[in-house]
Amino acid sequence: AVVSTQSTGAGLCLYVAGFAPGMGPLPWLINSELFPMWCRDTAISITTTTTWISNALVAMTFLSISQGMGTYQAFSLYLVACITAIIYFLFFLPETTGIPLEKVHQLFKDRIIFSPFSSYGRF
Repeated sequence: AVVSTQSTGAGLCLYVAGFAPGMGPLPWLINSELFPMWCRDTAISITTTTTWISNALVAMTFLSISQGMGTYQAFSLYLVACITAIIYFLFFLPETTGIPLEKVHQLFKDRIIFSPFSSYGRF
């Protein structure tokens, strides 16, 4: 039991160490770069609400899913959802490095599918 508690604690520490500098701040970073000033307050409010509703759905469904399918399968289900999101963002979220905030909206007007390996969008 002591080994299980220690490994759980170590796993949690590794998760936080990986999440905090990576996927943790990503929604807030994307929010700050994508919306033009004329709609920024409303758009960030909507995306913040969506983020917290998504967090609540995961928290509310985890115990039911893990009891019904098993803990391993529950984590696997959430892993598939995360991988799907990563693939989606690789192709549909444009790179905004070096682009003025006022011109970011043009990235969405000019092109439907983005390649993560192109330099498209440089002004």
